[in-house]
This record gives sequence, C-alpha cells and structure tokens, in this order.
Amino acid sequence: MSLLIKEIDYQNSKDISKLESALKNWFSNPKDLNFADPDSKYPFDMKKWINVNYKINKIRTVALYKDEWIIGFAGIKFLDESNIAHISQIYVDKEHKGKGHKEFLIKEIEQITIKENINKLIITAMKKDQSAQELFRKLSFKQAKITGNKISFEKTLLRD
Repeated sequence: MSLLIKEIDYQNSKDISKLESALKNWFSNPKDLNFADPDSKYPFDMKKWINVNYKINKIRTVALYKDEWIIGFAGIKFLDESNIAHISQIYVDKEHKGKGHKEFLIKEIEQITIKENINKLIITAMKKDQSAQELFRKLSFKQAKITGNKISFEKTLLRD
C-alpha cells in the first residue's frame, strides 16, 4: 500500500477530475455531505465546491492518495492577519476509516501550517462525534469552546 499526501492544484484538470470523482462518490448520500461540510447543499456540485471553497474562502485542499486514488482529503483555511489556521473539512472514504488516515492528514496539515509561520491550528467536531473528539485530544488539541452542536479545539504549534 502506497500512501501519498498531495496538495490539490485547482488549476490542474487532472487533480480536479480525481477530486470530483471521489467527492461525488462519497457525497452521493446527503448525510455524508452534511457531515463533511455542513454548509454544502445536496446534491453535490463540484463547480460550486470549487467556487465556495477555493475561490471565495481560499481553502487549500490536501488529498490522501492510495495507489493513485484519492481516499481522503482535508481543507485548511488560513485566517487573515490572525496567525491562525482552521482545518475546515476532513473526510476519509468509509472503506479506509479506522486506519489512522485522519491522523496522517492532520499531521501533514500541521507541517504545512508551521511552514506558513502560523502558530495556532483550530478544528471543529460535532458534539455527537466522540471519535473525532478523541482523535483531536490524542493529537494534543485542547477544547476551546462549544457553540450549538459543535465543539472547537485548538492547538499551539511548535516549530523545530
């Protein structure tokens, strides 16, 4: 099994095609789309996804590949002038859950964030998603606040 994390180039049609294929497959169920990105509406629309996530919100996307296929992704948004980055989305294909891939993606995002000279990373979990909360705590994120049905976690990043 060959795993690789690569940032999606939204100007590269091959990257977009692979991402669109994965997302359309994963988000064919409205519940999965809502869980991964509560602001997206069903049915999944790649053009809208690119417009909202990449063009408007300037979210950078990293994809986890297994043998040329995308099996997971995460989005990171650098919050202007605040020295904070937010992991805005994270999703791993159902067949690949429970294998440490979300942890792998988060650790890669931490490295990207450090390279961008950002010292705080935040991520949000749904209150009912105990496994996400456990993962974030395992990765040294601390609970910051609760808003409605969401819990925000934050982590101060240390440079080598």
